[in-house]
Amino acid sequence: MFQYATAFFGRISHALGDVLDKHSLLAYLSHGGDWGSEVESKSGPRLAALPATEGQPEASAYVLGSVKFILDSVKSLWQLVKFGCTREVLKALRCCKESLWTVQADLPEYTSAAAFALQYIRVVKLLTKIWEHFVIPRKWHMKRTGDVELLLQKLEKVLLALRYQFVGLTEEEELYISELLLLSYILSLSSSHINCKTLYKLSTTITYVNSLRNEKCIASSEFVNQLAELLSRGIFSNNEISCNSLQLRNLADVFALNDFSLTQTIRYIKADLVVQGFDSVHPLRFIRGFPVGVPMEISLFNVTTEHRLWVKMTSDQGLTEFMYVDVEFGSGQDVKRLVFTSPFYGTPKTVAFTLRISIGMECVSEDLRLVKGHGGPVRSLLYLGPEKEVYFVSMNS
Repeated sequence: MFQYATAFFGRISHALGDVLDKHSLLAYLSHGGDWGSEVESKSGPRLAALPATEGQPEASAYVLGSVKFILDSVKSLWQLVKFGCTREVLKALRCCKESLWTVQADLPEYTSAAAFALQYIRVVKLLTKIWEHFVIPRKWHMKRTGDVELLLQKLEKVLLALRYQFVGLTEEEELYISELLLLSYILSLSSSHINCKTLYKLSTTITYVNSLRNEKCIASSEFVNQLAELLSRGIFSNNEISCNSLQLRNLADVFALNDFSLTQTIRYIKADLVVQGFDSVHPLRFIRGFPVGVPMEISLFNVTTEHRLWVKMTSDQGLTEFMYVDVEFGSGQDVKRLVFTSPFYGTPKTVAFTLRISIGMECVSEDLRLVKGHGGPVRSLLYLGPEKEVYFVSMNS
């Protein structure tokens, strides 16, 4: 009861705000369940798992501990997912999300840990919706195949964000995120026709997992061990995979959610984009058929010179152009600011047009070439902020 109550921490703390502070409530819930007792038996009192470091307020460590408690409650929901209790799990996940906003309000500077937890909750939410299609009657499932494929695409996108948009994770946590990617590929193969691209992603990811495990001497999970066995038996060849969808589903059933030991070192990579001299009332001007300059100011958070960033510009006529962002020219340390003008060459011969602009980061470990031609990214892009729409009006209008 206590571990599921933690998922509703935000609502409970709001209801009891006049008689009990949220820190005392969270401590009571975290120590009341069996999972809290297990942690105490292994490493002492639960709240001591994230001690305050020198010069760090005690409340800062408590916020990180609160985030981890909420992630523990998410883990406890996995058995309900396997039993098909979709509605109950989704409701609990919504409450976990509310609880994160509650603890994040205490110390806004710990948004990186909260952002990671929110993304992870989204991963479990998508897995819950996908899992529903594997426990319902097959006839209904066949009618909703398109929905499953859309959910799987969203799941891979969020998992790639977890893998590349956060720095400071341990090797075990990086491996666990890779296992989540493997699970998404297994679910994709067992719910649709053979997809060579999915098979390729599965192969490259399992190679990365095995390499990192051997390098860091980390024991393999049961899920990875069984997956490696199926690979050795050739089940993922084009001729065999369609005949073994049941084995793939059994493999997915072996998967289990793991723990996250979040620390103060986790950092969230993001970008804020401002187009200068533009608002909804005053559009930018251009000359039809001639290149136009787009004045930009970009703030990059926790980005290093190892990251490859691109400005992506897409017109409402469907033409896409890229411009490479050299991080070395940015001023600042944790937050780098760049001010420059990006040219867009494909202006249409119309009175007005719209340009959608976003900042993307290449997924360095991804080997798939998704952009053909010269001058653009050679790997898939992870977008670091919301897309901006910029309006242009011809100077002759």
